[in-house]
Amino acid sequence: MSVLLVRPKYKLTKSLAAFSHAGLNATGIALIDNVIRPDDLDRLAHHPISDSDIVVCVSPFAARTALGNPLITRQIRKAKRIIAVGSSTALCFKARGLESISPENETSEGVLALEDLHSVSDRKIIILKGMGGRTLIADTLIQRGAIVTPFSVYERQRLQSCYQPDEIRPDEIVWIVVTSAEQAELLASLNQFSWTRSKHWIVVSNRIAHLLEDKGIQQISVSTAANDDALIAKVRTLMER
Repeated sequence: MSVLLVRPKYKLTKSLAAFSHAGLNATGIALIDNVIRPDDLDRLAHHPISDSDIVVCVSPFAARTALGNPLITRQIRKAKRIIAVGSSTALCFKARGLESISPENETSEGVLALEDLHSVSDRKIIILKGMGGRTLIADTLIQRGAIVTPFSVYERQRLQSCYQPDEIRPDEIVWIVVTSAEQAELLASLNQFSWTRSKHWIVVSNRIAHLLEDKGIQQISVSTAANDDALIAKVRTLMER
């Protein structure tokens, strides 16, 4: 029995190593990769942040990209509160000596349920994110009266050809692990991976599960989070059934 990990290229090697360390047989592919957007980084570096502002960061890559600039790091330290969508993102801030909070439900919906974001009328909120993707956090905070400034510090680019470090043997694959809607839809639509449609998919949100159900995929489980530990735990739970 084997797992097929579908991760962005920059993250795939680390995830494969984590699964191997956990004693799970896994191979992987990447269909997209992240590319830094220097213009938005420069704009963020010169954006004033005060001690009444809130910074919301939606991904580890957004956190690492922003915190790689010392000027941005100094600016973020001034914020009243830093909110990380997930525990992996929170760890990026912790590595720089910055405290953050993250929801138990590591999704946009989980972030919006946090008490700090309930009463935000006229509050300035900065969102660190990738280009495109969901706008639920920004849209909802604007509806709640917040003054929202998003910074798309990176963008996802589809790879010209699928990146796979090892040979994939479809007959050995039991579970497909995919952590983003974009890669889930891409994989499900590619003829060369049509065999994945009969496998058991593990995703990180009900939203992705519904997208796959609409494409006719029947075996789907939802992980509690998108980090490697949570994904490994989900695979182990399924193995024990």
